[in-house]
Amino acid sequence: MKADIYFRLFLLLVAIAFIFLSFQVSTSTGFTAFQTRAGLLPLIIGSVMAVSCVAGLFADLRKKATEESPATRGGRQRRAGVSGKLEAFTAAWGVAAILLLFLFGFLVGSFIFMSAYFKTHNNGWFKSIVISLGTAMFIFLVFVFALNINLYPGVLLVPLYRSLGIVVIGG
Repeated sequence: MKADIYFRLFLLLVAIAFIFLSFQVSTSTGFTAFQTRAGLLPLIIGSVMAVSCVAGLFADLRKKATEESPATRGGRQRRAGVSGKLEAFTAAWGVAAILLLFLFGFLVGSFIFMSAYFKTHNNGWFKSIVISLGTAMFIFLVFVFALNINLYPGVLLVPLYRSLGIVVIGG
């Protein structure tokens, strides 16, 4: 339980840094965070993250510490022996996400990553694709359409976009 509280405090500090840096970036250019798109995205992310961390901290602090049962302690000891595999598996998913985002861009890469992740975690193809497509559409509608923020297009898709006559910014 202590580790959860420390982790949430760390995330709260990161969220505060996001908010602070969004104002620093925007004031260094002479605009406020609400006048420039560069400061708006970290401000939104930091604000949502800060509120979530504070809510989680209150929930964790309200929980009463319970004693661990012998079965739980035994489970932790057994899991400690295989934890290297878990970290390697998690790191492999992180590397895959970074590669997909770099190669295919934010929208297409995140769609491919989420579809593969959900499929390998006991979901069917249909459910995986529907959830991933819905998330990609939400990101597109909020950031590209509503906020007019250009997302990273990806190394492999820039030539395709240009051949189709689509103007690519940042690629």
